[in-house]
Amino acid sequence: MKKFLFVLMIFLLVPTIVSCSGGESLSSQNTSIDARSSEATNILNTTTSKTEDTTVEISGDGQNSSVNSTIPASSEKVVSNSSKNSTSVISASSNNIGKNNYKQATDSDNNVTVDANGIVSITIPKWFLLKMEPDYNYQLTAEEANTYNFKSVTKNFDGSATFKIGYNDYYKFLLISKSSVNAVVSSYKHNVWFSEIKADEGFNNIKISTKYNSLEDFDENFAVYIAESGIQTTYYQYLHYNYSVGTTITVYNKDNVLLATYEFPDLLK
Repeated sequence: MKKFLFVLMIFLLVPTIVSCSGGESLSSQNTSIDARSSEATNILNTTTSKTEDTTVEISGDGQNSSVNSTIPASSEKVVSNSSKNSTSVISASSNNIGKNNYKQATDSDNNVTVDANGIVSITIPKWFLLKMEPDYNYQLTAEEANTYNFKSVTKNFDGSATFKIGYNDYYKFLLISKSSVNAVVSSYKHNVWFSEIKADEGFNNIKISTKYNSLEDFDENFAVYIAESGIQTTYYQYLHYNYSVGTTITVYNKDNVLLATYEFPDLLK
């Protein structure tokens, strides 16, 4: 699963970024880095901006991390020890402790579960797999198997993939993944653009207070930052058993007037 983060850093984002108003494909996998930056800017141009003074409720400050995660390159692939054609059945429990004495998922996505032996199953949908890696082959990399200790990856009937990992290794991987998200979301914390960045624990709401009057005051790197933040949080939320998938990024000007709202993963589909 870590290869998704690597792909993000290499391509600076998804093969196609879709505007929330039109739904048209704005780029392809072979687009150059400069063009991708331009396409990310289109998110800003095509997103409906709101100028009224709107307040976004943030449940708590995010843990801004100074960790600069190193995302290793995808390694040689190794074949999963699971059948590629088996079907994964995922169920979530509203209880913190399941009858098997392992903590169960509390989010509403139904994509993470823990069995009686402490094996965590994480299901990632087909659209996200192919968005990150169009030729994804449903096999673990050597890094996933040997460094992060994933046990297998299984292709489900609907094209989604279910990754299995031990309970303790899962928690370690959550910490690594959160550091990667923090590194992206907080990357401009001390930049001349921003005066403040706030996020809740699950990155469902990110509020950015800027030092500028309008979106036109930013360069194209701001659009790349918004898109990269959205895709990193989406990945983390699919992975985490307590946080439902969905991130709202709101941007305010220096007078605390709302400039724009970005909804993920909608902008990725």
